[in-house]
Amino acid sequence: MEILEAMEVSKDYTMGKTHVQALKGLNLTIHSGEMVCIMGPSGSGKSTLLNLLGLLDTPSSGQILLQGKATQNLPYKESAQMRSRFLGFIFQSFNLFPVLNAFENIEYPLLFHPLTRKERRDRVWGALSDVQLREVALHRPDELSGGQRQRVAIARALVTHPLLILADEPTANLDSESAENIMTVMQRLNQSRKTTFVFSTHDPRVVHHASRIVKITDGVIQHEGTQATVTNILEKRLSQ
Repeated sequence: MEILEAMEVSKDYTMGKTHVQALKGLNLTIHSGEMVCIMGPSGSGKSTLLNLLGLLDTPSSGQILLQGKATQNLPYKESAQMRSRFLGFIFQSFNLFPVLNAFENIEYPLLFHPLTRKERRDRVWGALSDVQLREVALHRPDELSGGQRQRVAIARALVTHPLLILADEPTANLDSESAENIMTVMQRLNQSRKTTFVFSTHDPRVVHHASRIVKITDGVIQHEGTQATVTNILEKRLSQ
């Protein structure tokens, strides 16, 4: 089932007198149950693409379809409702509230959903179990390691039961061991819960967790396929 589609999407920015075309007529479809890695160097357009897929920005041209519905001309309130209902987000800087403990950070997005207090608590404890952090539920972010904070962020993204979770450089601020652990958690949730993930990275160490890799350069998709397919293509190009 198709969850999200980018159709001939372009994104332009003007910075002073400089015009930048971040994305150039890009096409991409995300299917239910996938774990898609958008890979590319800094400045390639991968974060811009993630912002568009997450309805955090609108394309200069082309369409973003969520559940088959065009999103680019939606009023702000309706766009926010669609994000809240269908999408979850994980950020490289964690974006946790420092004055709230882990439980409260995870519960926060549920306050905007029509749930009882018991329903919210049950969901939070379930999400904490999913990321194996029940023992630190009452700890504030400054009492947690970087890997634990990112697992709290994953739990917060999971707790609303979204169709799709978008993760922008989820391992960028983590050491190698913590990064591998975070990707293992995401892969396990993808396999056991059929949670759909789209994550961006420039870190080649984490791409082996993906079911599909999209290689983007200068706002254009260069290659797309399984890890083995993309690796073979890149190796052939390097040998030429």
